[in-house]
Amino acid sequence: MVAKNSIFRYADGVDMLLGILGNIGDGLQTPLTMFILSDVITDYGLTNNSLTNDIVDKMEKGAACFRGHYKMLSDFSSCYRPTMNENRIIFGLKELKFKRIFVIQLRSVFVLAEGLSWARTAERQSSRMRMEYLKSVFRQDVVFFDTHSAGASTTSQVVTLLSSDANSIQVALCEKIPDCLAYLSTFFFCHIFAFILSWRLTLAAIPLSIMFIAPGLVFGNIMMGLVMKVIECYGVAGGIAEHAISSIRTVYSYVGECQTLERFGRALHTSLEFGVKLGFVKGVLLGSMVIIYVGWSFQAWVGTYLVSEKKEQGGHVFVAGFYVLMGGLSVLRALPNLAGITQAKTVASRIFEMIDQVPAIDLEDKKGRALSHVRGEIEFKDIVYGSGKSTVIALLERFYNPSEGEIILDGYKISRLQLKWLRSQLGLVNQELVLFATSIKENILFGKEGASMDSVIDAAKTAHAHNFITKLPDGYETQVGQFGFQLSGGQKQRIAIARALLREPRILLLDEATSALDAQSERMVQEAIDRTSKGRTTIIIAHRLSTIRTTNLIVVLQAGRLVESASHNELMQMNGGQGGEYSKMPCSFSVAFTEMNTPEWGKAVLGCLGALGSGAIQPINAYCVYWRFNFFTNILQHFNFAIMGERLMKRVRENLLEKLMTFEIGWFDQDENTSASICARLATEANMVRSLVGDRMSLLVQTIFGATFAYILGLVLTWKLSLVMISVQPLVIGSFYSRSVLMKNMAEKAWKAQKEGSQLASAAVNNPRTITALSSQKKILGLFGSTLGPRKASVKQSRVSGFGLFSSQFFNTGSTALAFWYGGRLLTQREIETRPLFQAFFILLFTAYIISDAGSMTNDLSKGSRAIQSVLAILDRRSEIDPDSKWGLDIKRRIHGRIELKNVFFSYPTRPDQMIFRGLCLKIDAGRTVALVGQSGSGKSTIIGIERFYDPLKGSIHIDEQEIKSYNLKMLRSHIALVSQEPTLFAGTIRENIVYGKENATESEKRKAAPGKGYPYWKQRETNNFFVDKIFIGMNDGYETNCGDRGTQLSGGQKQRIALARAILKNPSILLLDEATSALDGVSENLVQEALEKMMDGRTCVIVAHRLSTIQKANSIAVINNGPCFLRKLSKSGQKDQQTNQNSHQRTIVSTLRGAGPELDTFFAFSARFIDQNTSRSYKAVLLGLPPQDLEPHRRCQIHPEFSRPIRGNYPGNKCHVDRRMPVLLGLLLVPLVEPRNGIIPYEVRLRLVGTVVKSEVHVVVINPLVLVAVVQPDHKD
Repeated sequence: MVAKNSIFRYADGVDMLLGILGNIGDGLQTPLTMFILSDVITDYGLTNNSLTNDIVDKMEKGAACFRGHYKMLSDFSSCYRPTMNENRIIFGLKELKFKRIFVIQLRSVFVLAEGLSWARTAERQSSRMRMEYLKSVFRQDVVFFDTHSAGASTTSQVVTLLSSDANSIQVALCEKIPDCLAYLSTFFFCHIFAFILSWRLTLAAIPLSIMFIAPGLVFGNIMMGLVMKVIECYGVAGGIAEHAISSIRTVYSYVGECQTLERFGRALHTSLEFGVKLGFVKGVLLGSMVIIYVGWSFQAWVGTYLVSEKKEQGGHVFVAGFYVLMGGLSVLRALPNLAGITQAKTVASRIFEMIDQVPAIDLEDKKGRALSHVRGEIEFKDIVYGSGKSTVIALLERFYNPSEGEIILDGYKISRLQLKWLRSQLGLVNQELVLFATSIKENILFGKEGASMDSVIDAAKTAHAHNFITKLPDGYETQVGQFGFQLSGGQKQRIAIARALLREPRILLLDEATSALDAQSERMVQEAIDRTSKGRTTIIIAHRLSTIRTTNLIVVLQAGRLVESASHNELMQMNGGQGGEYSKMPCSFSVAFTEMNTPEWGKAVLGCLGALGSGAIQPINAYCVYWRFNFFTNILQHFNFAIMGERLMKRVRENLLEKLMTFEIGWFDQDENTSASICARLATEANMVRSLVGDRMSLLVQTIFGATFAYILGLVLTWKLSLVMISVQPLVIGSFYSRSVLMKNMAEKAWKAQKEGSQLASAAVNNPRTITALSSQKKILGLFGSTLGPRKASVKQSRVSGFGLFSSQFFNTGSTALAFWYGGRLLTQREIETRPLFQAFFILLFTAYIISDAGSMTNDLSKGSRAIQSVLAILDRRSEIDPDSKWGLDIKRRIHGRIELKNVFFSYPTRPDQMIFRGLCLKIDAGRTVALVGQSGSGKSTIIGIERFYDPLKGSIHIDEQEIKSYNLKMLRSHIALVSQEPTLFAGTIRENIVYGKENATESEKRKAAPGKGYPYWKQRETNNFFVDKIFIGMNDGYETNCGDRGTQLSGGQKQRIALARAILKNPSILLLDEATSALDGVSENLVQEALEKMMDGRTCVIVAHRLSTIQKANSIAVINNGPCFLRKLSKSGQKDQQTNQNSHQRTIVSTLRGAGPELDTFFAFSARFIDQNTSRSYKAVLLGLPPQDLEPHRRCQIHPEFSRPIRGNYPGNKCHVDRRMPVLLGLLLVPLVEPRNGIIPYEVRLRLVGTVVKSEVHVVVINPLVLVAVVQPDHKD
């Protein structure tokens, strides 16, 4: 039974058994080979030279005179008998050939089983571990995500654990543990065979063998603690990077690149310090293994004594000593794997901790009742928990449990109902809508897994999404991009509504479900919601009465208390209209890789010197006692390479993030460049580069120098035997290289799958409430499982790994047999003496083992080379819109802010076939406010691209008469502030979020931007600032309150106000507001709107809006419809002084403005001609109005008193609009006809031009309480 915290928790028994048997067989190879050779070695000792007792005398003079174990062993093995029996040696070699062939074949089978089984079980375990971990994350309640530490992003930690950390477990299972088991097998079998051959020598040497293990145990625990620290520190850095990449638009807008890089660098520096300490400990650990050489010297002395007393056969003593030495060497060779195993165990413990964590609100809990029929009667009894409107939905969904009280559904407490069943009965549409990086079809299917395509289309039609979906090039298969960035806010909202409707829920929960829709879309969707609400309970959270007119009951909440409850009409009439006021109450709350390492070349030289020393110890040890320096060379080697590797990894990550934050937004829109995949690359590829430089380069330098030195020494000792042994090395190296190529192909497929899986996991973990509410955990896990397909395929290809290991070990073992056979031939032909034979043989034999070890890292080298290529591909990429470019005009003074778009053609890079603008022309004067209106998806938010998020395909954009491309981009962005529809906050305090992008802000500026009186750049006048003040209600820490990961601790309105305060502090010349008040309730919006109007004074402002109330003070309104633009210019008082139709005399455009009251919803623009009856001169006019259902019949046009006077004649009492600045006095009268036509109330329009009446009839309705717009100017074409 495997322990729950064991790294083998998900191991396959058969694969594990075969793998362990393979390790045992692999470890048995060397002991069995030497056991077969023991008699032949004895025969090699049949020499004509007499015994020389001076060998023993040397040993008795002290350990300081030891000359090396190879020489001493060869001495006592060559001094056993006085004569040589050549026939016996020849016979022994013939017998050896057959035995050796048997060993080679036996070992080949074991090695094949080892490589095949461990590769398979590693793939299987890591895949299952990933799946179970993600499943457990989805199982956690919302409290887990809310209370997670702000320093490390939950998303970043999940992505890191699923990518680089899970990879470390896979590498440990596939390579490190099998190697350790093989070496341990060698250790035990060496000691067993040593007892059989010479128990005296073995007993004498065992105490020293035990001493080999002690340093590994002590330093292993130290290394485990350091590895945990490194992982924790990078978790913080990874969270910073993930936040920045996923919110790249905000980072660019506030020129926050330097601030982000500084925070990222500080977090990485802490990780670097622990990494360097880890390298030092590793050096001390390996250096402490010099005790092995002490043991070797002691064994040589004892063995010489045993042979000199003729109590033991020379060959047996020689091999027994070799066994003990090889046992110790096996421990030494196993130690470098401890770091990888330690890291894997540490990571596994974190993964298993999450897997075993049972949340307080457990989705998998099968306890509870599932009702056969849901009536939808809901009752809240004495609930104590928070105070917000959205909290009601959160409690009903059981995201949280109330502190006190109960929620009753159809007479049953929801705490006693089965949680998964309960959520299946609820359909939720959040205010902060969430789409996943997949197709539109798959996003809708999240609502009901397995639904038919017809059902998907029906849901889309009901949500009024079908029309715009079918217009997209790929229809329902269109990819929406990360977080749905490829779609407009209104399009995303309609898809989210379709997703909820697909579930056919018994209880529908709408949290500002239509907040991102234009008025026409909202009306249609509202009608759809009204239809689908019939027969089911519907709870709507709203800020505007226009969205809840048809509800049966309106409940007004304030500070967690019920203030009023009544129907819409009753509420409007209650307390003299005060009920309507209650409904508006505020919420309660090209680079060369080597150049990157240039600063560490000094450390590299020191590390290489240490590696040279470590590499030279093995061959030199046959002649001298330089082994004692191995302790210092190992520390020098690993400590300096650790510094080099850790600094390089830090530099790679910093350079990668810095380079990434110069790329244009279009690059991030691509499916392969999501924040999850980028963060996975930062975590994995940089770590691979560090491993390549810090670990593998160290071993490579040591191996190359050690092998070169050994070859030269071998050629000096016996050139014939050395040439034979050296000639077969290319076969060994070639087999390892072939394996690396095959493994690289497998790694590429696995990497691509990992990136897709990380992206999916990131999107899901970012939005736990949506996943939980939709009960989509199973679907997400299914999609994540499909990304493991290539990994499962690589399980089938694991035979490649096994065969590669088999071939390399086959040639390695075969080369050893060939060398021994040829050495025997040379010995019988008297071309070599016994001593140089053994010296050369063991020097080159151990060198072959070192090369074999180096060859085993070919998989790491292939992964590392791929990581380097990937890193260089990013670092060498040239951004199409580079903010770091030094080219461009410096802005030495404050820009005026005159903006002009000239004949702009534009399509998004990911959808080049779908043209957004076709010749858009728009002028915005400096210091003026322009509102952009239009249907969802018409391109309003795209105009925000004047910050050069994108470049137009054709045409140009000018600021202050200069083309925007001619400016230095960072300096330009420093004069522009953006507040997006979906506000972005970073993990940290409210204060840190407000000062983001302006770290040098004074304390006075911070306080003026947030709470208190006045604003630093506005007219000095006391005013209530509603941006941040009200956020602090109920918050004990005030400005130091933590916002949580992505601001999850705050409501949508609170986040919006903090985003607005951040924009104020920037003091921009150009202010861009993309539905900046969409998340605010009525009272909050009015107060914020007042503050915004002060802020807009003297600045160029571009406002994207759906609400009429947010733009009534705008100087101009631009109606956007994929390019054509109607522009209305207003005076400072808000009244109209000119209106032009820029593209067509007869075109009718439906704009999309929404008001704050029930009578202000949709804004129509009409173009008409008028003819002077006296002069027959033609005039054109543009009229704006509302649909009939928002106008009381026969209601007169209400005009601002300053521009009103009675019309003389047949229509007494009516008001008209007179603009005294017009060259022609204009009078306007609207007379409602008696009967509506086709559902529209027609009005007769009469205009008085200098006493002449011009008549024309159009179908138009009145704007109330704003002024009906009418502009008359000569039509020069007539």
